Amino acid sequence: MPLGSTVSLRHFKAELVKISKRKVQLPGYALSLIDPRLQRSLDPRKPAPTGRTPLKSYLVHFYRTDRLSALPPVSQVPTLEELGDDL
Repeated sequence: MPLGSTVSLRHFKAELVKISKRKVQLPGYALSLIDPRLQRSLDPRKPAPTGRTPLKSYLVHFYRTDRLSALPPVSQVPTLEELGDDL
């Protein structure tokens, strides 16, 4: 599900970070804010990325808390680009 806001991207990310750190984020749902440069590199020998991740690159993963056992690993969650026209 695409997500948007009228505030600047920087402020939007800050609000998502605040929500993601709450003990109870959203009733029945949770979210994770994922830096794709860190999440997609599963090779421990690969050096850590340098610099900052562009704000537009972060992944926001919303999921239902009543179905955690069926939740795929974050590394398998498709990005919007990967979904393409399937939205």
